Amino acid sequence: MKRSLLNAFVCAVMLGVNMSYAQSEPRVGVTIYKYDDNFMMLMRKEMNKEIENFRHLKWFMNDAQNSQVKQLNQVEVLLNHKVNVLAVNIVHPNESKTIVEKAKANNVPIVFFNRDPSKQAMESYEKAYFVSSNPQEAGEIQGQLIAKAWRANPHFDLNRDGKLQFVLLKGELSEVSTLRSQAVIDELNRQGIATEEVYSDTAMWRSTIARNKMNEWLVAKRANEIEVVISNNDEMAIGALDALNAHEKKLPLFGIDALPEALALIKSGQMSGTVLNDSVEQGKVVVQLAANLAQGKPATQGTEWENSPSKTIYIPHIGVNKENLEQFLK
Repeated sequence: MKRSLLNAFVCAVMLGVNMSYAQSEPRVGVTIYKYDDNFMMLMRKEMNKEIENFRHLKWFMNDAQNSQVKQLNQVEVLLNHKVNVLAVNIVHPNESKTIVEKAKANNVPIVFFNRDPSKQAMESYEKAYFVSSNPQEAGEIQGQLIAKAWRANPHFDLNRDGKLQFVLLKGELSEVSTLRSQAVIDELNRQGIATEEVYSDTAMWRSTIARNKMNEWLVAKRANEIEVVISNNDEMAIGALDALNAHEKKLPLFGIDALPEALALIKSGQMSGTVLNDSVEQGKVVVQLAANLAQGKPATQGTEWENSPSKTIYIPHIGVNKENLEQFLK
């Protein structure tokens, strides 16, 4: 306890020194919901690369550690130290209105990214922006990958009833998870593939919870009916794979994000496909918008979205399977 308090004090002192030293420079305050989230680790890496192009600005990065209370405190500190713009990867969407109100009261623009703020919060402030990817598009492309694999591999239909029986691992309860989950099944049905849900549940985007959930399903009454495993993201898909391997069972497995680990698993044949959720481009655009706003420029000036009237920028998804895998391997 004493050590954590000391660390907090040292960080606060360092933050105060840096802030006071940089008062004449445009300042950007960033808070990320959780540094050790696999996708956010990739995105933060790309953000740090892009920040090198804006070294005349001062950037203050914060890890909210999946705590909305901590993130709200970080926002307060950043605003008190007169940052020119906030960039927020929000912990809980239902708190986006609170953060917008704080930013608006200080006339500070805000760029939400990756995790959706509420529609109400976005509409309440003309200086609120959002950078992410369209979750419905992600689900649709995942459905296209599954449909293609299903038609090319008749043996996937284990009971030969012409119907795709699936389990679905969902992210935490949110619009993103809901849209991805609905869109993947809608796309399969749109392509004329009959589907039947065997089991579905949230695994909170986390591999450990997904592994436990998949373990439960593999010993449940309808375990032998499972033909395809669908996951809202790659991290949960990897957890499901751990469970499948423990039960010495192989099933088609599809995720979303195109994490390096997932790409390696597609190459080895342990995963069937994923959907690129472009952390590189998202990271670049967040930094570019925040840098523009910090300098008093229009948010999208000098970007490929300069002529877009929307305050929401969606980075396109790309389906990945063995056919096009090589272009995504680094």
